[in-house]
This record gives sequence, structure tokens and C-alpha cells, in this order.
Amino acid sequence: NLAIPEDTGPGRGVPSFDVSCIQPSSTTAKAGRFFSSTSRALWRGSVIGTKSWRLRAAGDTLAGLVFSPGDPDVVRVSIAKANTGVSFDVQLNLTDLKLEANRSYKLHFRARADHPRIIYVGVAQAHDPWSGLGLYEEIELSSEWREFHREFVIATDEYQARIHFDLGTCAVPVEISQVDLR
Repeated sequence: NLAIPEDTGPGRGVPSFDVSCIQPSSTTAKAGRFFSSTSRALWRGSVIGTKSWRLRAAGDTLAGLVFSPGDPDVVRVSIAKANTGVSFDVQLNLTDLKLEANRSYKLHFRARADHPRIIYVGVAQAHDPWSGLGLYEEIELSSEWREFHREFVIATDEYQARIHFDLGTCAVPVEISQVDLR
């Protein structure tokens, strides 16, 4: 899937950008809307069953999801345009989480990028006011796969939570795999 900005400037024409790093599909969505693609075996934890990835591309960004048929556990976020400087203008989400107050959660995932870059990982409400739920952290990626383990506790029950990866600060593609929340 490919998210295309609704407005591309005064002439509302298509901007010139390098799309060689993405595989566009026939499905498109306007900026600021969520769309999803199903992937198998995303969740291994006892808390959650199989879920869908949702990509948010807002502002003047252009990003898409790529799933490898050979490894359905890996999601690649190809970013053709990310010039807003706002980290959450390209955001990968796993939604529909039910979290209990005062319980310790452990988030595990693997990640890499085509070139060294920074991303942010968090757990937050999946509804207005989109408040954080105890985890929001800067992560440094390299071109090698790295394992990340983060522990957090939330203060109140939340029945519409999400894990989110904020990727909008630069156009370097990111791959994420083996996301597990227990």
C-alpha cells in the first residue's frame, strides 16, 4: 500500500521524488488516513493474537508497506518522501491491544534500516487524545538486525491501545520483525 499526500503544493501537482526505493501497489490512500495490510505470525505473546499493520502517512510524506513472501514476519516501511521533520508523520502501528493497569509489559522486536538512523517506539492510546501509555523511546538503528527489549507499566486500563513506530524524520527505509508483547 502507498499513502499519497492529499495536497502537494500550490499547483496540487505530483511532486518530483525518488520512488525507486518502494514497491507501490494498486491501493492508495489519502494522507492522514490509516490503511492496513495483513501479515501472518506478527504476535507470539499470550496477550495478543494475529494482527494487522497500519501505516499512517500524513502531511507531505509518501510511504508504503512491503511484505516479503519469503518472510511474512518482516514488514518494510519504504519512505519515498519525509520532509516534514515530524517523527509521527510516518507511523507504523499495531492496534487493538487491551492493556491492564499496574501490570508490567515487555515489548520485544527486531529492527534494522538501510542506513543508520533514529526511530521512536511507543505504546499509546489508539483513540483521541492519543496519549502515551508508559513507553516512548528513541532507538538507533543500523543496517544490521538488532534485538530490542523494553519494559513498561501503564497507570490505567486501556482497551484500545497500540504499539507505534514513528519513522517520519528521514526517508531511510526501516524493517521491523518479531514484534512480541507480553
